[in-house]
Amino acid sequence: MVKTKSESARSASTSALQSCNRSDDTTVPSLQTPNSLYVSRAEVGTILGVGPRHVEKLEQAGELIAHQFGRCVRYKRDDVLAWAERQAR
Repeated sequence: MVKTKSESARSASTSALQSCNRSDDTTVPSLQTPNSLYVSRAEVGTILGVGPRHVEKLEQAGELIAHQFGRCVRYKRDDVLAWAERQAR
């Protein structure tokens, strides 16, 4: 049986999420080799396993620092990972 593109993508995303949800694994595989200094609110949500609205609440509470580039809001990848590390302790 041949998988369609959407089935392959769904399978890949499911396996990535399963590896991120392991309690013994504190790093997200896609973050081991950062490809950008700044990430979007949606990407932060994916990293932390929460929705974009929760990321916005963390920003409003002063937990995460947002940087504005025109109309775009971005977060430093290292800041997000440091925050996640502090929460894991």
